[in-house]
Amino acid sequence: MRKLMKKISLLTAILVVFISVCGYAYSTNHKKVYDEAELFTESEIANIEKLAKQYGDEVQMDLVVYTINTNEHKTAREIADDFYDENKFGWEDCDGSGGLLLIDMYQREIYISFAGLGIAYIDEDTENDILDVLQDDAKAGNYYEAAVHFVKLVNEAATEFRDNDDYKEVLENWYNGEYSTYDDIAAMVEPKEPTFFSYFKNPLYSFGAAGVIAVIVVLIMLYQAKTRMTVGSRTYLAQNSLRFPIRNDRFINKTTTSRTIESSSSSSGGSHSHHSSSGRSHSGGGRSF
Repeated sequence: MRKLMKKISLLTAILVVFISVCGYAYSTNHKKVYDEAELFTESEIANIEKLAKQYGDEVQMDLVVYTINTNEHKTAREIADDFYDENKFGWEDCDGSGGLLLIDMYQREIYISFAGLGIAYIDEDTENDILDVLQDDAKAGNYYEAAVHFVKLVNEAATEFRDNDDYKEVLENWYNGEYSTYDDIAAMVEPKEPTFFSYFKNPLYSFGAAGVIAVIVVLIMLYQAKTRMTVGSRTYLAQNSLRFPIRNDRFINKTTTSRTIESSSSSSGGSHSHHSSSGRSHSGGGRSF
């Protein structure tokens, strides 16, 4: 009886630790399309649901499409992040890996939000490439195409990341539970800002720095040699024998030409990694249309 009680106590302790680390369990057992703005037909919704599940399962991500046409009194980023968190979307890992496409018809904006390993899969360059495609779709009124492109492009980017041998150990540790949130592995998958001394690991920078130092040394030597000269070019010049005429330039008027440079796109902002109102790590960005 005592052994049984010890086992129960141990199991309870493990469950308490798991819950405290993960916060709550995520699940992909839900619909993938929340079309509150009624942008899609029934057949389009069915196809998006099918593709979102197919492409998401292939890379172990929960992919969701959300459309609205009401004033939520929030930014697009806040709407997307909060909807993802409040509905506990995410793959069945500890940080709920996945992504969400928001089509906000009220603010005329699209926004893509990622969580868990989705932050690692979709770097800033990839994020902007995806947004370029989705913005073109939204401007043309092709909202169904935007949804399909979203799940497909995210799948392609995630597949490329997962096939990279440099990250396979990180992924194995993630799914083995050695990390509790994306923040634990961010330093391993995100590029670090270069330090001053890190540049000298590159031979080109090393040779360049050596050349600059050599030039500085030569200039210092020339300056010191010049200051030691007792006889110069003015030594044998008669006093007041050299005169320069005075010339004045008068400013009359000026002409200024200006033109406006139009921007082809606008962004709601966002950063590659930030925290939502719930304190959870997300990444994402948006565009107006």
